[in-house]
Amino acid sequence: MKVRRRRLTYVLEHSRNGSASTSSEGEAAALGTDQKEAGSHCGAVNSLAVGTGLPPSDGRRGGKECLFTASRDATIKRWQIGAGDGLGGAKLEMSFEGHVDWVNDVAVLEKENTLVSCSNDRTVRLWRANASKGRDGTDAGEVDDYGLISTLYEHSDYVMCVSAAREAKTFVSAGLRSEIKLWDLETTVRTSKIGPSKRRDSASSSSDSQGGSPNSVLRDFDCASVSDASSCYSCDINPSGSVLACGSTDGIVRIWDTRSNTKNEEGALLPQMALRGHLGNIRCIRLNRAGTMCITGSSDKTVRIWDLGQQRCMHSFSIHKDSVWALDFVESHGQIVSGGRDGQVFCTSLSGKLSTLLFEEEKSVLSLSARSRSGNTSSRSGNMSSGSESLERIWSATNSSSIHFWDLTQPSTWDGEEGESGGSNSYRERRHSSFVASTSPFSIKQSSLSKSMGKGKPVIPLQRTPSLTLVGVPPIVKHEILNDRQRILTEDASGTICMWNVLTGRVDKCFNTEEVAATLAKADEGKEAEDKKGGATECGPGRGDVEAKEGKNDQRFEKFFACINPKVTASSWFSADKRLGKLSIHMESKQCFSAEVYAVDLGMEEVGDDLKFNMGQQVLCSLFSKWEQANQSGRDGETGAGGRKDVSDASGAAGGADPSNSSSPSAGKVAASDQGQSPQKGGGKAASKLADWPFKFDSNPCIITTTYDGEWFTKRIEDLDGTETSDEVPDWVVSCVSEDKLPTGLNLKVSFHLMPHPDSELPSLQQGKLLAPKILPMSKVLHYVATKVEADQQDIKASDLELLCNDKLLTPEMSLAKVRQSVWKRSDDILIQFRERGA
Repeated sequence: MKVRRRRLTYVLEHSRNGSASTSSEGEAAALGTDQKEAGSHCGAVNSLAVGTGLPPSDGRRGGKECLFTASRDATIKRWQIGAGDGLGGAKLEMSFEGHVDWVNDVAVLEKENTLVSCSNDRTVRLWRANASKGRDGTDAGEVDDYGLISTLYEHSDYVMCVSAAREAKTFVSAGLRSEIKLWDLETTVRTSKIGPSKRRDSASSSSDSQGGSPNSVLRDFDCASVSDASSCYSCDINPSGSVLACGSTDGIVRIWDTRSNTKNEEGALLPQMALRGHLGNIRCIRLNRAGTMCITGSSDKTVRIWDLGQQRCMHSFSIHKDSVWALDFVESHGQIVSGGRDGQVFCTSLSGKLSTLLFEEEKSVLSLSARSRSGNTSSRSGNMSSGSESLERIWSATNSSSIHFWDLTQPSTWDGEEGESGGSNSYRERRHSSFVASTSPFSIKQSSLSKSMGKGKPVIPLQRTPSLTLVGVPPIVKHEILNDRQRILTEDASGTICMWNVLTGRVDKCFNTEEVAATLAKADEGKEAEDKKGGATECGPGRGDVEAKEGKNDQRFEKFFACINPKVTASSWFSADKRLGKLSIHMESKQCFSAEVYAVDLGMEEVGDDLKFNMGQQVLCSLFSKWEQANQSGRDGETGAGGRKDVSDASGAAGGADPSNSSSPSAGKVAASDQGQSPQKGGGKAASKLADWPFKFDSNPCIITTTYDGEWFTKRIEDLDGTETSDEVPDWVVSCVSEDKLPTGLNLKVSFHLMPHPDSELPSLQQGKLLAPKILPMSKVLHYVATKVEADQQDIKASDLELLCNDKLLTPEMSLAKVRQSVWKRSDDILIQFRERGA
């Protein structure tokens, strides 16, 4: 596995409890008043898994039924089914945190109390399925890591799917580059981490757990393809673990007998058969219990049923209008439940070859979990039955962050003609939702056409609205960093625009529709005025209020950002992305220390005009304040807790910058972020700086980094206890927080010359070459010039002067960095000229 750069990331998210005492006014507006959203997913849900008979964590009650949901927000959540109102009521019990990228799939082994997950972070993780630890408590006598048991690093790319053999205590993982691995559950539980340093040779992939250390990977599988870029997006293994099926991007279904010893030269197990027929990526796959039948769904819009004994396709159903992304198989009743990109979910009977349109989602369906009624159900209509009467309920996950529950025992929402009333899910209702599945891609259209020739009723969904919705938080879909590099403007999937503060991790303000429309309307008025004068406005062409009335909001966010973006600029000290549906702030060594800010610009009162902070340094001290307190306690004690002294010693190599002493407009009072100070053990100076810093992270963000071996390290800042090793906390972070050292060569200051303009009669300054912080505004330079020429010009004031560079007038709010970037545009010393206003 390629070692990643040791950058630090912290993730901003809305408060996970809905109490008014901990949620800011902006966050409350963003989340709304529905308490169901507290703790919910904020990204699309990729996978669903239902676990029955899980042992309760308290050991006092019987087994319970739970729903596990894996999301693109990098979390897995467990919901207790039946805990809320109604049949499908669900209560959030646990959030599993540890993955740092999309969680693509989950599988449950109930008897072993184990949950298996895979992610785009290239890991497979095992969790205690009934773990009870969240942020409110810990399991008795255990150091809890959100239920994490093992982290497996054997994959070299995204891991797209997992499947568990419940009877054999094995599970399989597959992903990009056609990497497919069979794992032994017992040995992975005994091994906390299997990573690059423990990677075993694939040639010795046989199970040799006798005598020596066990191999957790029982098998590697050869997935040779005509395309080197082939990858596996779906896999399934039967309960006994004897048959494995994988679907690839090349459209081939490969079947392995895991008991076979037929291997290639590299020791990977060769497939027993390769079934061809699909014309696109196979996105979902299911095996029956005996491993004799395989069902696949593909991006070619078809669902195929394969007889593995005859090695051929028995049926091909073209019932979907677009790619098939989700499948579930109710083997006891011979029913296939399928969904996909078109949002439609069908139940297809293997015996009658009839399909029923159960319901339609507004977004693409990513995962389905169906359950049949207890006991057999008989059809009222003989050969016309689609078999869907035996389905009791379905959980569906889509590209939305919400999860839907469909109670199929409730009366249908079909609007029958007068006099047609068939009761709950009657034959008349299902007749208008069913059609004969065929290999024709127009089967559903042909069915609708034939019905329209009779009573004019097309195929309609059996259910129109879900019985229950587990409401999710709308994911962030757009973001822009403001010029001050302190705030980020975001827009979520619901259209809500919020202003996030990077220095606190909270929402400062949420803008309602009226505020946005008023801002855009004001910008339009300004543009009209500028157009009359032949000028232009920074907000560009408006019509925001007109477009809002017409429903054209594609450019609303961009125009609003242009209107509120401040002219004052700061150096780029972080980057941000919205991949997880929430903001991730990335800080790189050295670059994150490149921006300073004056205390008065932060709204601080009764402070010196020259007091300034290094934003990256202060954010790190805020994030690691609890860690530094625990670290300091360990250093002061005589027990040497957890090797923390080694962390501080290791950080000394980062060094500090030499002080730059020169006369400048910023000289005078002590600046809080001056470099070159001698390191103070115990974080004394860092603590004093943090005491002056007006912000803190009370939203408990999660920090993410990597070890030297490329393994992920992630914790919430409240969980940092000082036991983290030097391999887990980057040395440049330790150097900043504990040693108060910043990297050398930061170039936080700019050298420039001040001299009178040729048209001015003002005298030259005694010291014309100056060195000042890059954030120094031109207003301070004006005051400096006025002070220096005061001896010769008694009545001169800063308001009587103006500054020029390259014959361009400089505005008072422009900084030295802005002047260099947009006006001077050279790397040598800046030449700034001053003169009396109006000269």
